[in-house]
Amino acid sequence: MHIFALAPEYNIFVTL
Repeated sequence: MHIFALAPEYNIFVTL
């Protein structure tokens, strides 16, 4: 998923 609109703490593994 490319849902990097969440919190910065999730950006690490969510932008994968």
